[in-house]
Amino acid sequence: MAENIDADGEEIASDEIRELRRRFLDERRTEIDGGTYDRRDLDRFEKDDHYVGLFLKSRYGNVGDALTAVHTSLEWRKQFAIADVREEDLQPQFESGLLYFHGRDRETNFFFPT
Repeated sequence: MAENIDADGEEIASDEIRELRRRFLDERRTEIDGGTYDRRDLDRFEKDDHYVGLFLKSRYGNVGDALTAVHTSLEWRKQFAIADVREEDLQPQFESGLLYFHGRDRETNFFFPT
């Protein structure tokens, strides 16, 4: 039985999470060692089953597609220094109405509409 439940109450199989994590860490070793990804994002990927499960859910359980999504997402996050963005950095966009919060996720982080 799966031990992980996503925000919609659906089970995410632990073996799929382990497979995605293992494949990413094995197949993307060159990028990992070369600094393609932010260490903080890698730490979250290595430790947070729910986070890994979101990639699987977004790709309907297809580990190969989720593997590509992880690479693309973590590479983009490093390129744009997303881990360093703070609310106060975006204050002008909030004040102008360009950005606004719309709810919170299960970890109480704000959502931004896209």
